[in-house]
Amino acid sequence: MSTNLPEQQPSEEVDLGQLFKLIGSAFDRFFKFIGSILKGLFYLLMDLLVFIQGHIKKLTLVAILGILTGTYFDIKNPPLYESHMVVEPNFYSASQLYTNIHSLNNFIKSKDSIALSRALNISLNEAASIKIINIEGSTFGNQQVTLYDEFITELDTASRKYVDFQTYKKGFVSLDSRFHDIAIISTNAQVATKAQKAIVESVDNKDYLKRKKELNDKNIELRNALNIRQIDEIDSIQRTIRDVMRKTAEHTGTGTNINLADSKNSNNKELELIRQIDIIKKRQVELNEDRGRMAKIVNVISDFPKRGVRVRGFLKSNKFLFLSLFVGSMLAILILLELNKYLKQYKREKLKQ
Repeated sequence: MSTNLPEQQPSEEVDLGQLFKLIGSAFDRFFKFIGSILKGLFYLLMDLLVFIQGHIKKLTLVAILGILTGTYFDIKNPPLYESHMVVEPNFYSASQLYTNIHSLNNFIKSKDSIALSRALNISLNEAASIKIINIEGSTFGNQQVTLYDEFITELDTASRKYVDFQTYKKGFVSLDSRFHDIAIISTNAQVATKAQKAIVESVDNKDYLKRKKELNDKNIELRNALNIRQIDEIDSIQRTIRDVMRKTAEHTGTGTNINLADSKNSNNKELELIRQIDIIKKRQVELNEDRGRMAKIVNVISDFPKRGVRVRGFLKSNKFLFLSLFVGSMLAILILLELNKYLKQYKREKLKQ
């Protein structure tokens, strides 16, 4: 009697052992790759240290020469003083302010002390003492978020979908800042305060910006008058409602006391008028803030100090400058010599082949 054994079907189950082996192999290759990179960096660092060790005397010598040369120039040259002023340009006048600062720097670069002294209304010696005038946007705290909120409210609903905060932040430039820091570096510690008035007035005296300010002042006065008129009208309406309620109460014989709960319609009207007054008061507060902020074309938030701060620190000194220059030059020369030696050796090995 023959027994037919059932045919064995191929297993469809995943071989977990084989899967774990593949995963382990992948991790092993990954860690070996990372290890090879770290090993390469280690050998590179060792080669660099061996190279420096082989030329330590030369590098030490040029470093000493660089420090001595920088010290000489630090002693010979007069000290530098740095002064800062923070301003808030209104009516899109920041562009004009940046242009004016750029023009002043052109006078400094071309050593035109006469033009610079006329522009800043200072003496020739004081103008010659100025080494650089710099301006950059000063954005701190949540100002960038505030500027984004102001920007987004000016866009239509369709455009707002395409401009998120990160997109706005990427396109944000120094000119877009609300506040700007103006720095003057000079050998004269007190020249910045003398130049401040001319820097601000160089923007204030532009006819176009004057007209914008005059128009803005008129608009503020008009909005203020409208707010006052609306408040007066609401007060008049409230008095009328109270008079009507009083007469109604007298007519019905309920006395002269006013009870707003007696008339639901009157109560709703009264509450709505109170809400309207609150809205107008908020607008008036914002209007007063605008009036104060836009009283001038350029607001000076922080004046130049009476005396600038002396520029100190090793990184800003001539010692660091000449140390970096001398050591960097020596390293470049030594690397070129090593490269030349390697190329000669490579050429000899090629000729032997």
